[in-house]
Amino acid sequence: MTSGITSYTVTPILENFNLYKSYTFNEIVAFSARYQKKYGCNINYQCFKPGSHYGYSNTNYIIAAMIVQKGFDGHEFSHVMKEKILNPFHQKYSADIYYAMNYNNEMLTNMIHGYTSKLLADMYNPLQHQDSIFAHEDVTTMSLYYANAAGGMTGSTGALTTVIRAMFSDDFFNTSSLLRTTGLVRMDNANKVSSKNINTQCFQKNSDGCYGMGVTVYYLKNYGQVWTYGGSINGYQTTYYWFKNRNITLAISYNVPINAPSGSGIPKLISDASLQVYDAVSEYLNSK
Repeated sequence: MTSGITSYTVTPILENFNLYKSYTFNEIVAFSARYQKKYGCNINYQCFKPGSHYGYSNTNYIIAAMIVQKGFDGHEFSHVMKEKILNPFHQKYSADIYYAMNYNNEMLTNMIHGYTSKLLADMYNPLQHQDSIFAHEDVTTMSLYYANAAGGMTGSTGALTTVIRAMFSDDFFNTSSLLRTTGLVRMDNANKVSSKNINTQCFQKNSDGCYGMGVTVYYLKNYGQVWTYGGSINGYQTTYYWFKNRNITLAISYNVPINAPSGSGIPKLISDASLQVYDAVSEYLNSK
């Protein structure tokens, strides 16, 4: 992403959200706009001259959803998602992915519960106060309105692997083809990547990889091309990997505090575990 628009999910902004409350697109974008106007640009929060850097900003997805609504005669983005993507996807693959801002009883019954520390829960829910920073709070019923078009979707890891395989095989989505032609930028210098130089720009040992359309791509020694992404929300984190060389897809979900510190060691643990699963699957395929 090279827009230079401050992400509303950086901690100084997200602290002003009540995660049990509903927010409109305009309200979400306004959080970023007010912060940027008051404190100026901060490259650590993805604010910079457009095109000069790469920086992941969830605000971009909210703005994109607003544009989609205008393109579909003002229909709610959730309606467009269901009618154009989720319902047809379910009909073809019998895989359930929900774009729902609040969970219904059926969803809650089938969900693994999400937890976060009470200290963080207090930070994002000013209406409550907890005494112990060592205890944990069940945040399964938190609203997804603050995430919305920037990741407010629910489903099983099995459904997610179905989505990923459909994306990269171009069987339902044209993601793979679009990424190879116009959709990628280098994460180290924000340069656009064309179909002619994708291998030299994105899949070399000295490259940080590329990003586009919600996908990170890079080269990993002994594993080849890796197509991946992940995100955290309401006590959960989900990460997927597609290893192109063997056409192996992995999806992992686990509990994690909202905005968990990068030094927590959790991302590396999940990455290492994923590679071990890949090795086991590859060994199994080789034995057949």
